[in-house]
Amino acid sequence: MFDHRSSFEKLVSTRNGLAVHSINFVENHIFDLEPKQQLASIGLGDHAPIYFSVGNTPYCKNSTLSQNGGYMRGCVINSIIEGEVQQIVLIQESVENRPELDEDLQLEWSYMMKLAALAHELGHVEDMQKTVGSNFDFTGKPRVDLVKAEAYAHSYCLNYLNKIGATIARNTIAGALLRMSVATKKFEVALYQELCGKLGKGRLKKWSKA
Repeated sequence: MFDHRSSFEKLVSTRNGLAVHSINFVENHIFDLEPKQQLASIGLGDHAPIYFSVGNTPYCKNSTLSQNGGYMRGCVINSIIEGEVQQIVLIQESVENRPELDEDLQLEWSYMMKLAALAHELGHVEDMQKTVGSNFDFTGKPRVDLVKAEAYAHSYCLNYLNKIGATIARNTIAGALLRMSVATKKFEVALYQELCGKLGKGRLKKWSKA
């Protein structure tokens, strides 16, 4: 059986080679707070978050993917620390229980969701740190191409899970994303199209049914 716990702990340690200010584990209610309050909750209240705009809408990354009764939840907050833009990652500490699972499998489910959440957020970090072709623009008034940024992070997550052999996690997330194929909301329709273009519709379908 794939060891999601050790894989999660390894990713926390290595950050998949990315430079990250910190990875912090918080309870789910923290994700409902404003970014400034989120920073305060982890002892960084003296720092101001960087807000990105999508058109005229202020935006600071907060992502949630709900599937199969569990939640994959995390966020990345950008802030200027020691004169440089740095990324602070928040990941859920507790994952919602699935009543059909026994204690051992529930723990495995929890680490599987946290592994996927961290991989997704590190996808945003990589995108933010790119000097060419980033979906985040820090010059002038910070902006983000939200559809492309989310597609980038989802693709990064799925490819990472595939690379390390986390097939159950990969297939679970792919299945959740594939359900956007029947979405009616404009953002989800655009995200699905962008993700299929980036990852490949055939691969997404294959992984969701494996």
